[in-house]
Amino acid sequence: MCNYTPARLKAFKKSKADLMELHLARLLSSLDDESVKKASLQQKIWAYRALYDKEWIVRNLSTSNL
Repeated sequence: MCNYTPARLKAFKKSKADLMELHLARLLSSLDDESVKKASLQQKIWAYRALYDKEWIVRNLSTSNL
C-alpha cells in the first residue's frame, strides 16, 4: 500500500493536470521524423484521434459532435 495521506492525495489531485502536461510535453518533444515513420498506421490514427479530441477539450470547444 502506498503511503499517501489525505493531504498528499489532495496535493497530487491539485497538480495532476500540470504533471500530465509536463509528461505530454516530454513525450511530444521526444518524437522525431524517424519515430513517426516507424509507427504503424493504427498507431498514427490512434495518436491523431487522441490529440484531436484532447485539443477540443483544452480549447473548451463542443465535444458533442466528436
